[in-house]
Amino acid sequence: MNDLELNKIQQHWDTLISSAIAWAPKVITAVISALLIYLIGAWMIRMIKKLVEKAFKNVIWKHHYSFSF
Repeated sequence: MNDLELNKIQQHWDTLISSAIAWAPKVITAVISALLIYLIGAWMIRMIKKLVEKAFKNVIWKHHYSFSF
């Protein structure tokens, strides 16, 4: 009886390990994709912020000097 239970436990561990090996490439790909999406998104947000700041500086500068004449 004890040998049968031990075999079942070993079979479960073998199944877990083979599943982990099968899913590892998918998990690694998902983590790398998420990291790239985060980095690219953060870069895009920084670039948009800089462009908006420049646009508003130009608008405010033109607005200020157009009324000062």
